[in-house]
Amino acid sequence: MGGARNALFVGVSPEFVYVLPQFPFNLLFLPEVYGLEHVIPRGQIRRIVSVPSHLGNEVRVEFNGAAGASNELALRLRQPEQFLHAIGSR
Repeated sequence: MGGARNALFVGVSPEFVYVLPQFPFNLLFLPEVYGLEHVIPRGQIRRIVSVPSHLGNEVRVEFNGAAGASNELALRLRQPEQFLHAIGSR
């Protein structure tokens, strides 16, 4: 379990969802230690839900990881609606 504030790039392509640390955080070993680096094939995403929280809207991405293990990312995005729209348009 780990967290980052204003340190991650979150992107959507037709094939993948990317959650990657930005410079200078990608130079350290923190992404590996805290599990902050993910390239998720869109076919492995099981569910995406928007959850209101006291810190703002949170988008939870549930996906199948290595060896079929269930994983979940909780993302607080600046523009969650755009992320959800991009995920919805395959």
